Amino acid sequence: MRTISFMGVCVLVASGVDFDVDEYLKDSPFKPQHIYRKGEILAENNPAREALTESGFVVLVGEDEYPELVGQVLGALDYWEEELHQLNDAGAEKLVLDFGITEEAMLQRPQYLPSELILAMSRLEMGLVFSVVRPADDLGPRR
Repeated sequence: MRTISFMGVCVLVASGVDFDVDEYLKDSPFKPQHIYRKGEILAENNPAREALTESGFVVLVGEDEYPELVGQVLGALDYWEEELHQLNDAGAEKLVLDFGITEEAMLQRPQYLPSELILAMSRLEMGLVFSVVRPADDLGPRR
């Protein structure tokens, strides 16, 4: 049976329509894995060639197995709390935690997000996303 389980990665995505990502990152403690800018046209998964409507960045928050990953995320949110509030002032209207999940051939394992994490996200006005990714051994072409 194929079910979904945590992959062990969480990223923070910060974005906004009027967010000057380059100016913000000059003095930011964040070291983004990816930066995108309003007006860019991404080739991947964009057959209509539509331009981005927001600027933003993606930064790794934690990378570990569950439940250690949740502890890493809580620690990062606590450490970055003041900076996350400043992101809003800089024009980042959306703050999202994105947990990577993957389909695995195994019995279903429920994943628990503790109330402390949900409370911290609420205090910082953050959204939550679960992105389904293909396992590394299944990255061949789709038929």
